[in-house]
Amino acid sequence: MKKYIGWMTGCTAAALITMTGCSTNENMESTLAARPAMRAGFMPVQAAVGLFVPHNGTVSCCGSYKGFANVTNSDTGTVWFTPPAGTTNCVATDASGLASPYVSVVKALRKDFASWCGTNSVSFPVSSSKQYKFIIYIKNTPPPPTNGAPLTLDIQWQ
Repeated sequence: MKKYIGWMTGCTAAALITMTGCSTNENMESTLAARPAMRAGFMPVQAAVGLFVPHNGTVSCCGSYKGFANVTNSDTGTVWFTPPAGTTNCVATDASGLASPYVSVVKALRKDFASWCGTNSVSFPVSSSKQYKFIIYIKNTPPPPTNGAPLTLDIQWQ
C-alpha cells in the first residue's frame, strides 16, 4: 500500500508514521510499509524532506557533487533537529528512492560544526542537548533528480 509523505505542519513523529490528520503532497510518494516504524529500543522514524538544488561544488566528506538538498524539520520549519531525550545515536538514510545513476552522500552537521558523512546513510553519536542539520549531496550528474525535486531522509533516533 502506498502512503504519501509531504510537508506536514504540526504533526508528531507518530502522526507522521500513521499519517493521521496530516496534509500530504502526492509528489513526495514513498512506500512506508518497507520501513520499520518502531523496533525495540528505537524511536519512530522521522521522515524529512529537502528540495534539490543543482550546484557543482566540493566538500571534504564527499568530494565533488552536482547538487544538494538542505533537509527541513517540518515540526519547526527550520533545518535544525533536536534528538529526543535519552537518545545517543542517529541513523539518517536517504529514502528518496530514485533510480540509477542516482548516488547520494548524507551529511549530518552539529551546530558546533562537528560533522559525519556516509554514502546513502550516516550513523553518528548524538546528545539531546545539541542540534543537528542534514544535507543530501548528489554525486551523479542529474537527472535524477530534477531541479526542485523533493529528496526524503529517514531519521532514526536511537
